[in-house]
Amino acid sequence: MTAKWIVFYDNDQSFSSLDGPPWEAPRDYVQCIAVPDVGCGNRVIAEQNYYCWHFADDAWVPHDLNGLIQYLSVPGDRKVVLSGYWVQRDRYIKIRAKAFAADPETLYVDPKLELEVA
Repeated sequence: MTAKWIVFYDNDQSFSSLDGPPWEAPRDYVQCIAVPDVGCGNRVIAEQNYYCWHFADDAWVPHDLNGLIQYLSVPGDRKVVLSGYWVQRDRYIKIRAKAFAADPETLYVDPKLELEVA
């Protein structure tokens, strides 16, 4: 089974579509979200305040505060909002590198993967 997305958190934990639906993902301390991309392997959505699940597109979409307000004001679908969280640069780069290193087909991340920050 292939993951459709994987959310990476500041505590080195992750939650993917294989772990549960978007509304079961932990809401806080998000660093980035990896999604498979046919053109480049993985696309990593990062450096945002909010990550919102768009049911119509079956996708995570990054939003700033204005985008979040617009997202919440649209009638209809349930709302799923994850919150980004600032961490020290070196730590962020390490977490983001794990997202890029995830297997593009399965989004599997080796839990023993340790990446050096240049």
